[in-house]
This record gives sequence, C-alpha cells and structure tokens, in this order.
Amino acid sequence: AAAVPHQALAQSGASPGAPSDVTAIRAAATAYREALARGDEPAIQAAWVPDGDIVDGWGRRFMPRDPGAIDGGAADATKPRPQYLVGETSLRFITTDVAVEDGTVDVVLPGMKTAVEGWFSALWVRSAGAWNLAGVRE
Repeated sequence: AAAVPHQALAQSGASPGAPSDVTAIRAAATAYREALARGDEPAIQAAWVPDGDIVDGWGRRFMPRDPGAIDGGAADATKPRPQYLVGETSLRFITTDVAVEDGTVDVVLPGMKTAVEGWFSALWVRSAGAWNLAGVRE
C-alpha cells in the first residue's frame, strides 16, 4: 500500500521530498523546539494544525492548540523548562504535502540530572505553503 502514493506521484511528475521541503521541515522542527524551550505558547500553538494531537508514551492525548496543553504554556515561561535533546531523525515523504519524521529524543526534566530516553514519530503536513505538525506519537 505504501508504494501506491509514490507510484501516483511518479505518474504525476511530482517529486516528494524536494531538498527545499526537507530544509523547511527541519527549520519548522527547530522553531518548535525553541518555542518549547522558551515556553512560548503562541509559537507552540502556531506550529500545529487546528486538530493536531500528541499521544504520549502512556497513551494520553493532548491537543497542543488548547491553552496550557503543553507543559503549562506561557504561564510557566519563567520557570525551569525541560530540555529536549533530539538525536538523529529521518524523514519519509508520503506525498508532496505529507511527511513522517521519526527520531529519538532525550528529555531532561527540571531538577533531574539524567535524561529520559525516548522516541517519537511526527506527522508534518503542508498547508497554505507552510509545514505544520498534525500529530506526534511518543
């Protein structure tokens, strides 16, 4: 089934994963991590499509565009924040406007010396010319 979108793209002449798209997604991911580090709730929310969601390792679902949904949001911006140390990631383009990013992340929680190791899959979609998160699974 995964070959179908690629075959359809090949027939249409489109090329998923153009270097400019890879660069744009990497820049959007960096901007999102920086917003998380600052506790910048408006920037965090802007990184997401309206119905985007996060499902954490315990199966809890969060709607990042809801006020305060991510790490307390702007109200906690002056408090110590978790550090997100993203390791190697890979991008797979499903279509010209949809990509999946898989990677590893170490999270250092405030007051902790040892990182919590984890993985993630992020679904990126292009909407109105910009790449936004549609889903993250931890």
